[in-house]
Amino acid sequence: MIERIEHRGSLVHECAQPGDTRADDVYPGHPNGIQVSARRFVLLFATRGYRGVDDARSIIYQVRDGSFDGPVLREGRLVRSINDWDPLNDGSAYVRQQSHVAGFGVPKGALIRGQPVPHANLFVVKWYRTMRIVDPATGFLRSARDHPELTARTLGVEWVQFRLNNAEDDIEVVQPAQQLRQRGYEAGTAFCSAAVRWMNQSMVQAVRFNDDASEWADVNHFGGRLAALKYRYSPQRGVYEWVETGPLVGDQLSEASLARYRGEWIISARTGGEVAWMRTDDPFGPLPAVRYAAPDNNAPLTAYTCADGVLRLLGGDWQASPYDNPRNPLYLWDIDPERGFAATNRREVYDSVKAGLPAPPDGPATAGKSPGWWWRHDMAKLLPHAGGHVQLIAHRIVHQSMNDPDHTGLAVTPAEKDVHGLYHAAIHYSEAQPSPWQFATDD
Repeated sequence: MIERIEHRGSLVHECAQPGDTRADDVYPGHPNGIQVSARRFVLLFATRGYRGVDDARSIIYQVRDGSFDGPVLREGRLVRSINDWDPLNDGSAYVRQQSHVAGFGVPKGALIRGQPVPHANLFVVKWYRTMRIVDPATGFLRSARDHPELTARTLGVEWVQFRLNNAEDDIEVVQPAQQLRQRGYEAGTAFCSAAVRWMNQSMVQAVRFNDDASEWADVNHFGGRLAALKYRYSPQRGVYEWVETGPLVGDQLSEASLARYRGEWIISARTGGEVAWMRTDDPFGPLPAVRYAAPDNNAPLTAYTCADGVLRLLGGDWQASPYDNPRNPLYLWDIDPERGFAATNRREVYDSVKAGLPAPPDGPATAGKSPGWWWRHDMAKLLPHAGGHVQLIAHRIVHQSMNDPDHTGLAVTPAEKDVHGLYHAAIHYSEAQPSPWQFATDD
């Protein structure tokens, strides 16, 4: 059903929020999005800095007209990274970081079975937050592995709930940003029914769980294990609540995706090699054993049921890469659950060498590394389809060094920094695919 993939170039080159601009040495680094009305789309992204690997910063939104790559009507910040966070109330000053932003909700004006629903125009945005420590000797962030106890005490998921305003040019916050906690666990150390200490956020959007879209679900990870989370609209409170947690499953799994596929649920996750898969009738019931299938990735990956009904995977492939780089090129595969999750029809989304991105000059630090080794094209997201022949993919481009000489032996140059940001590609389907939403203005 795919005729071609067209790369469209830059999606967001710079954030305009003070403290998150290029002048602040910060760039847009991790995308996602929600359709919020018939003509309005909210593009979400986390900003990143250059203090080493995973220097996650703030969570930003842009209200756009017509499509996810349409004109920006308003940009704002949902939560800001700070350098004097004291989450333990002990007088410490940590760096507060946020990323893996994703959202869900029924667009304003959408009809379910031809009727309006009370939870239309209510949206949830979620992200992880954690603490980091700056090494005073180097100015770089220390690895989270250097302080696992502090990480366990501060790593969690936050959420905010908002509506699109009447003018449809900005959002109105309904529930301010706060820790995501399951209903019944509003206070105390335990934040959900599972016996876990911390939780990290999925990279993909939650999926509609029931017919009237008053329930949604996704899969988060908890110290190498996965569990599904269900969110339900509360008419009494006028917001969504986290109401159920599925069983913990797996070992050394992270960054999970949940997709609805032909009446079943597909869970996938990142491992140290091949992709982990599960297929179930109910992600909140007993889950089957994990299956593993190519590609060999060990890098961020996301799985979706695309607008044409095909299950697909976005990510890299260490074995197929001509650059010995699991994040370059960025590929899109068809996945067949009926054949052991076989990956076929590999399509190239982006290749840095073919795009002409600069490579460092020859020297001791570059010996044995191809020009394509130096760039990462990852954090790829399939943005929600709004009908028609085209569906957009958003992804990040960054340099391998992340400005940390200890990581590659080289610091990132100004020219390389200028490449960093969010990019997008268009999937062109051979036939027009319907929107998942009907609007009152539809014929």
